[in-house]
Amino acid sequence: MRNGILALSAIVAALLCAGYWYGQPSAKLSENDTLLVGELANESGEKDFDGSLREALRVGLLQSPFLNLLSDEKIRATLRDLGKPEDTLVDASVAQAVCQKGGAQAYLTGKLSRNGDTYQVELDVYRCSDGRRLLKEQAEAPQARLLVEHLGEAATKLRAQLGESAASIRRFGVALERATTPVPAALKAYADARKATQEKGDLEAVPFYKKAIDLDARYAMAHSGLAVSYYNLNQMGQASEEVRLAYEAGDRQTYREHLNIATLYYDLAQGDIEKAIEGYKEYIRAIHTMMWPWAISPANIS
Repeated sequence: MRNGILALSAIVAALLCAGYWYGQPSAKLSENDTLLVGELANESGEKDFDGSLREALRVGLLQSPFLNLLSDEKIRATLRDLGKPEDTLVDASVAQAVCQKGGAQAYLTGKLSRNGDTYQVELDVYRCSDGRRLLKEQAEAPQARLLVEHLGEAATKLRAQLGESAASIRRFGVALERATTPVPAALKAYADARKATQEKGDLEAVPFYKKAIDLDARYAMAHSGLAVSYYNLNQMGQASEEVRLAYEAGDRQTYREHLNIATLYYDLAQGDIEKAIEGYKEYIRAIHTMMWPWAISPANIS
């Protein structure tokens, strides 16, 4: 009799445990799901991290051929649909509403804090439909200049937890401090340049791009961003020079950015239209093919 009760208790416990795990939301996304990258609240008191860590994290996650990120253009359009200004920070207070309205399946928010000389970043991913947290990741850096590096490591862990394979992460995993910059003030200037481009136009963005480059001369994305702004302003000589500098910083680019910069280089710096056209085709082909990363090999940019 006692053995029967023990056996029954074990079965009930197992069923309860199974029911508990069954009821938990899955942290994995499918290749058809979309992730909204929201704001990382800056509680460190340092203005260089206002909006800049979100920009760096976005670059890190965009390396993934598995994750689909809700574009900044879609985010701004969704904010308009919600009756909010386009420049509203998508923090924890509005991220779920933007996520649902924008058609995403999950959203990421977080915060940066400081304890003495140590910087701590918390990243949280939630399910759009009910706001339940799917996963949490943290990064800690002993000084400001190492924060982007540690944020990149946290982004890599997020990619794995969200369902990307280890092989894909290895293939498309340029360290974040190389893909962007380890200099906080340069990262802030780049983020300000992108914001100025979106909200005011290329002319207003130029000084911010220049500041980012002054602080980190081999910041490839800042050079390419400045090149595009100069091109849009019909300053072709300066556009050509900036894209050349971006191209020469080959070890400071993600695979996706490398394809983009190479195409701009052939077009603006070399004037080789045939190579530029082929480059554009390769860029489009590669972006689509990245959904199946085993089908291609990234260019050697190390």
